[in-house]
Amino acid sequence: MLSNSKKIIFWLCLAVCIPVIGYLFFSPAYSADPLSIGNLSEDEYFMASAIAEIGKSFDFEGFPIGAVVERDKKIIGQSSNKLFSRNNPTSHAEYLAIDKAINSIKENYPGEKYPDFFKDATLYTTLEPCPMCAGKTTMLRFKRIVICDNDEEWGYFTKQKNMNNFPESPIVEYSNLNICKELRSQTDWNINSLWHQGQGYAAATNQVPSKLDFLIRKIFYYFDRIL
Repeated sequence: MLSNSKKIIFWLCLAVCIPVIGYLFFSPAYSADPLSIGNLSEDEYFMASAIAEIGKSFDFEGFPIGAVVERDKKIIGQSSNKLFSRNNPTSHAEYLAIDKAINSIKENYPGEKYPDFFKDATLYTTLEPCPMCAGKTTMLRFKRIVICDNDEEWGYFTKQKNMNNFPESPIVEYSNLNICKELRSQTDWNINSLWHQGQGYAAATNQVPSKLDFLIRKIFYYFDRIL
């Protein structure tokens, strides 16, 4: 049995810890004014979700790039760039989003297998895929790739022009959606502006991470650096 003094200490600790945990768990990691998504077309909504992936990420994790995989008008895979946090130059947003989509097949689409599964799928990405990610979409027979902005340095399609030499190549679309015009208007691909825009769409889609989520990611990031 606890003594009266120990009981008092216990309840005091509980009284302090519960509000702190609640604050970390329920408070958003940042405040952002939600951008309007009420009148978006289907393509615009999924691209907004890709930009929201930027808003769900943090600058210590990777570059402000987001991607989602859509099939049957549902998002089945999504990610931001995780190059820094994973210390892996292949941890691109598109690559990770596709991996999540692959993992969802067994759980949500029993009886279906890749690559046929992706013949009705679309990859929405905020930046033109590199050769690695473009190759992955081709091997999986994606139906479409919708791109918000080109990448003159590493973009596969900018360098190669097309993928017509491969069988069943995806249809590549450089989007003229208003949402992409906004993204491309960022001067010299201003990183802070891109994060700000991503945070607005994350807020609009109720995807803002909590302070606890931010803290855990930061701890894992520094722990990984130490190791």
